[in-house]
Amino acid sequence: MEITGWITLAAVLVALGIGVSSLIQTNKLKKAEKRERLLNEIIEWAVDVTKWRPKEIFKEMMNVSDTLKLQRLLYSHIIQIMENFIETRGRNKYISDIAIKFDKNLGEAVDNLIDVLESKIELLDEWKSIIANATTKGEDANDEQYFQKAEEHENLIEKLALKVIEEATKIKTRDIS
Repeated sequence: MEITGWITLAAVLVALGIGVSSLIQTNKLKKAEKRERLLNEIIEWAVDVTKWRPKEIFKEMMNVSDTLKLQRLLYSHIIQIMENFIETRGRNKYISDIAIKFDKNLGEAVDNLIDVLESKIELLDEWKSIIANATTKGEDANDEQYFQKAEEHENLIEKLALKVIEEATKIKTRDIS
């Protein structure tokens, strides 16, 4: 083979090497972008589950003095809160499935938060039944303990959501390094 042939072959091999290298780099970049997007989805989900704050609802109820009217108002708000949490179930499953693929700690943090969200739904359902039964009988629901339990759930949801965000942030920070 003549020198021009060797030069042409070398040029083709260099171009091929650059092309393969470029493809590998593009694939790495796409994978990193996908990881970033998924981690952002997890963080967004954790923030979203803390947005529904019943404190504003309870302020509205402070001006109602009639027990039965108050119970009916509370009943309707409990249904709204339950629906909010129930609507997140599909998203919860999706987030759980992707979180465990990143990191065991992130997966556990997500699952712990989901468990508390499900517990919150159960509490609200029970509370709703207590109020419905009392209202039907024209009685006071005597449900102060549920207010306290609901507040405990809210605090725990906030704490666990922060843990999810921290774990996702650790992964993002590790990916940057």
